[in-house]
Amino acid sequence: MRRTLKNLLAFGLIGTAACTPKDREVELSEILYEDAIVKERVYVPAHNETIVLPKLDFDFNLSFEFEEVSVDAFYKTVFDGEPADFSIEGPNDEHKKTWEKFGDGEKARVGYRKKTLLIYDMTKAEKELKQRELMGYEFVEAVKINP
Repeated sequence: MRRTLKNLLAFGLIGTAACTPKDREVELSEILYEDAIVKERVYVPAHNETIVLPKLDFDFNLSFEFEEVSVDAFYKTVFDGEPADFSIEGPNDEHKKTWEKFGDGEKARVGYRKKTLLIYDMTKAEKELKQRELMGYEFVEAVKINP
């Protein structure tokens, strides 16, 4: 039994490695900069919420359980720019600092990277670039522009 499990694990790892697409890579550009305007700022303070959990037992009796959960503070800052809008959101200090740094309508210099998917032709002796697809933009930083 133990030997069978080891063989299954080994074949599973080999199969996973064989299925990894080697014909694709993700490329990040150098940091690019653009001017943007703060379009939206959202703050949701930390709070507690009650959630309802339905329970079904083996006799198909339905019951409900109530659970109190703690929700962290949430910060969101949206920068309107070209070629993309950037939405920086979450509960971390980084999100809080960005939210505190800017007011609605303020101008900012946004740093970002382009994420590009590179697809290669693997049928030839050497891999040859077949296609480039823009996947999106990765936010790096935002600096306030003084009027």
